[in-house]
Amino acid sequence: MHIMVNSQDMSAKSLAAVIFRRSILEKDPNNKEKIVWDHINQESKDWLKTQALVALGNTTQKSIVHKICNAIVEIAACLNS
Repeated sequence: MHIMVNSQDMSAKSLAAVIFRRSILEKDPNNKEKIVWDHINQESKDWLKTQALVALGNTTQKSIVHKICNAIVEIAACLNS
């Protein structure tokens, strides 16, 4: 998350956004109906949501904005499921 929010290296920021999105959606190996996001405590979820929005606000390169938005959309989908 730190790289996605603070890095000036756009390729690193881009990769961090993709890894973040994939990691929160990763299936729990012990319970295929749950994803990693389901096991994160509420305080950490709130921090992750805030940091994703900060990263979006700190980014101007369109392709990276798109990747961060994809991660935010996935978080929103987790909230509604």
